[in-house]
Amino acid sequence: MTITPPIGTYLAGYDARTDPARGVHDELDARCLVLDDPSGAVVILAVDVLQLPTAFANAVRAAIAQTTGIPRERILACATHTHSAPDLEGTYTPGGPDRSLTEMWRRALAGCAEAAWRGRVDADVEFGLGTVDGVGVNRRHPDGHPVDPLVGVVSARLRGGERACVLVNYTCHPVVLGPDNLCISADYPGFARRAIEAVEGPRTLAMFTNGAEGDVNTGHSADLSGIGAPIPGRTFARARRLGHRLAGEVIKVLAGPMVGLSGPIAATACEVFLPFRETPPPAAAEAALAAADREVGRLVALGADPNAATAAKIRRFHAAVHLGVARRRAAATAPGVTAELQTVRVGDLALVGIPGELFVELGLAVKARSPFLHTLVLGLANGSVGYLPTREACESGGYEAVATQFALGAGEMVQNACLEMLQSLKEGHV
Repeated sequence: MTITPPIGTYLAGYDARTDPARGVHDELDARCLVLDDPSGAVVILAVDVLQLPTAFANAVRAAIAQTTGIPRERILACATHTHSAPDLEGTYTPGGPDRSLTEMWRRALAGCAEAAWRGRVDADVEFGLGTVDGVGVNRRHPDGHPVDPLVGVVSARLRGGERACVLVNYTCHPVVLGPDNLCISADYPGFARRAIEAVEGPRTLAMFTNGAEGDVNTGHSADLSGIGAPIPGRTFARARRLGHRLAGEVIKVLAGPMVGLSGPIAATACEVFLPFRETPPPAAAEAALAAADREVGRLVALGADPNAATAAKIRRFHAAVHLGVARRRAAATAPGVTAELQTVRVGDLALVGIPGELFVELGLAVKARSPFLHTLVLGLANGSVGYLPTREACESGGYEAVATQFALGAGEMVQNACLEMLQSLKEGHV
């Protein structure tokens, strides 16, 4: 289902981008896969958006549950995380969120799932794994590692041999397009989907889900993006190349032997409490931002070395992010956030839904220690609580450590809760 908003909509993902969309490069979509057998049904919804606000995601899931009768804990709604899609939360929009847009999207997403539910057909569900290099890069480390190179592919094949749906799971921020882009776009996942559909045929629907992509992107500095510095290679041509590289591996997996998924369809959800980190009072954070802003002005006025000016602008950017965290912390009525985690089982395959940006190291640990033969992590699922870094990343600093609202060890808490859920699902305690 096409869900492209009108030109003039403000886009989400970059503080340095202040103007609204001026064009549409490629359409945004919502794609839905419903799996149903005598043990029950599950809904997997993938949406071209930066993130689904938690309240919005809950409203969508409630609407789907009402029209389909599928329990809420069996409905997983996730964002592809493109940074060239509308701002549903209102963080980047003057005056706050566009209520008419969010209501239109709520109805559209619920309708997309209802249409998938009503259009169910007999199919064989298969799973395969591929490996792709040259797309995801760990932006925090000079060598670009660790990353998760695995591409998970779920295929629903009609009994006549034709594929009805291909679900792709890959771990990487869709940020080929930077803050200077003012065109609506699904970024590299959109190019990947369209390439898969072109090869598989007009009746095949391809959908993209992201993974534990908190520290993995397409090779760009988060700090330079934050200050709007020009970065070579942030073009639609490169987004197409990377999308086609991913699609090529998916097509290769589809052409080879895949594993049939049979057995129970089940799902479960749990809540984990994530405590906030300590922050200074907003007034102190405001003073730090003002000081950082004065330092930038001083260096620019002096015509300082560009590297020194860039470093000062990054410090100002971090100070602004820190102020945002301090203000949210001061306005909070609880000492933390209760995050909903979700697991879905389809035979020997488990899907783990996490409402945030888990670091890849933690996602890899969930996959490695899962009791299931195959496990995929779906990030930005059923809402978003922001970055979930490793303890080590928080201690070493950097953008994500500044931006996270949680105390040291929150990422590991999510990892451990996911593993407990997976074990319970494996043992049938749902």
